[in-house]
Amino acid sequence: MEKYWIWYTLQLKAWCRKKICWMQAAGMLFVVYVILHITLPQQDNIQVGICNAKEGYAAEIADFLLQEDSVFTFLEYQDEETMGQDVSSGTIECGFVFADDFEQKFADANTDGCVKYMETPFTTKGKVAKETFFASFFRVYGRILLQKQVPDIFNKKQQEMEERLLLKNLEYRESDKVFSVEIKNVDTDQKGLKEAGVCYPVQGCIGIFLFAILLMAYGESLEKKDQVKNALARRDRYIYEYLNYLASATIAAAAGLAAVYFAESSRGVMAEAGKLLLYLLAGSLWMLVFGRLWRNRVSFLAWTAVLIMAQLLLYPVFFDFSEYVPVLQYMRWVFPLSVYL
Repeated sequence: MEKYWIWYTLQLKAWCRKKICWMQAAGMLFVVYVILHITLPQQDNIQVGICNAKEGYAAEIADFLLQEDSVFTFLEYQDEETMGQDVSSGTIECGFVFADDFEQKFADANTDGCVKYMETPFTTKGKVAKETFFASFFRVYGRILLQKQVPDIFNKKQQEMEERLLLKNLEYRESDKVFSVEIKNVDTDQKGLKEAGVCYPVQGCIGIFLFAILLMAYGESLEKKDQVKNALARRDRYIYEYLNYLASATIAAAAGLAAVYFAESSRGVMAEAGKLLLYLLAGSLWMLVFGRLWRNRVSFLAWTAVLIMAQLLLYPVFFDFSEYVPVLQYMRWVFPLSVYL
């Protein structure tokens, strides 16, 4: 056992003398820094902003949204810039801004450019929020449209026909004659699967970065033949290679553990350290086993990007796609990152 510890120590020292080792650690810390300054909307965020609803029709539409039962919570803003900042930071899911000339356009039944919609590329409920907004929008717009069209359709008894049409419009809006919704709850069997919807952006990126470092260590072995390893017996040769993978990712793993701790996204110091150590052991073994699939540098380079991108899709790093495709939770066991996340 002492012999193997000496091999690991010597290889760790050899990696520490290489600039690429410290560049990898610095690069990973930079990636973590960038991630920590990216704000994604929370999956349970149901807040939507309304701006410039001061009076008239805009205020009437806003009152419908604020008073009626909805899956969304609508918040009023007086300043478009403030609402835009809240959308960008993920405080609210999206926002609607009434144009300054909204009242005039709306009174003339001209809806072009009368409402501005604001969202980020990460919104998950924006389309539903738009439907909710325009449901109230058309409750008011339907009345305006009827008032504008009645004189063109009826030459006589305009006042009487307008009152009857508006009454029917109100009757349809407040009844279930147009829309009837039936809600049905269905239980799904998720036994044995991890909780869906929980993402680990910091740990996930560190894990994928460490996997890329292990891949680079294997790629280097394709370019340079290690004479020491070739001189060993077959069993010791595999152990020597395995310890080389461990040594190549040790510095970056230590930096990653510190980054998780100071980023305040830790699941507990001991838990993070234990999971990270287990991941390094499993990842090095994965490279030792599956590295035999690539016999030349060209095929190795062709698969490198595929393997990294596959893990971004499979694992809950930024988004948990297993919410939509549950089988992905089983496919994750193909890679060693499962023991970390």
